[in-house]
Amino acid sequence: MQKLTSPTGRDIELKPVHPNVGVEAGFRRALLKLLREVHEDISSAVLAAYRVDPPATATDADPQFGTFWSSSAWNLQKIFKAKIAAWQGRLETLPGLMAKAFMGSAAGHANRATMSALKSAGFTVRFQMSPVERDAIQGSINEQVGLIRSLAEKHLSDVQGMVMRSVVAGRDVGGLAEELRTRYDISARRAAFIARDQNNKATATITRARQDEFGLQARWAHSGSGRHPRREHVLADGTVYDPAEGCLIGGKRIWPGQEPNCGCISLSIIPGAGREGRYRGMSEKMRTASLARSRSITRKRAA
Repeated sequence: MQKLTSPTGRDIELKPVHPNVGVEAGFRRALLKLLREVHEDISSAVLAAYRVDPPATATDADPQFGTFWSSSAWNLQKIFKAKIAAWQGRLETLPGLMAKAFMGSAAGHANRATMSALKSAGFTVRFQMSPVERDAIQGSINEQVGLIRSLAEKHLSDVQGMVMRSVVAGRDVGGLAEELRTRYDISARRAAFIARDQNNKATATITRARQDEFGLQARWAHSGSGRHPRREHVLADGTVYDPAEGCLIGGKRIWPGQEPNCGCISLSIIPGAGREGRYRGMSEKMRTASLARSRSITRKRAA
């Protein structure tokens, strides 16, 4: 593990590493492609069956067993059983491939951006896959596999529930088709959220791994975006913390990008030579005050 220190004796704050919008867009396209395949596969089969054998209405339903015992309901149940079984097979392997491809892109961007920031500060380093980074990437992949699988499975489940409720209500095929389009739009928005949120988390994960590798400190930087920002995150803006521990916010230690839809980032700080251990044991308040004094001295010397 190579520890970096500033040869000038003053802290050096590196350029920020932001999540890459292109990486997010690529992951979003992949999620929407999967969702579209799932939706078209099940909806086309369901609507075709619905047209051939419309459900019984309240006036012509079986008086003894009710609508759910109509041939339409039975046929639709068979279709769902077959389609769900087929997709379960695909969802055993496909999410893993998608997650690995996404993390490869996200990690590549974060590493290149970090290397560029170090180079701008006068440091040339060679990146190696540390155990910390390897574990962090695998943990992120596992989380993404679960999210990708749940996106598809929940959409199948939602469509199934919607169709069977339409059977009970005796709705026509046009009404069902409109409801299916609405349900797809809801799932598509969830896919976009997953892509954005996981891109933030992936960038933060790689940044934290590099901070650990090079012995850097970190400063919380609020994203400044979002219509309803978390008050605690806004107040934490500028707080210096130990990236190994996380930043103390709201009574718990967290990292930028960890909480859902958090777009905050972690700015890396190279400590001055001979003073790299001075943050050890300090509270976040003391670390932040120390960095502020260092910045003030730097500005006065440059004036």
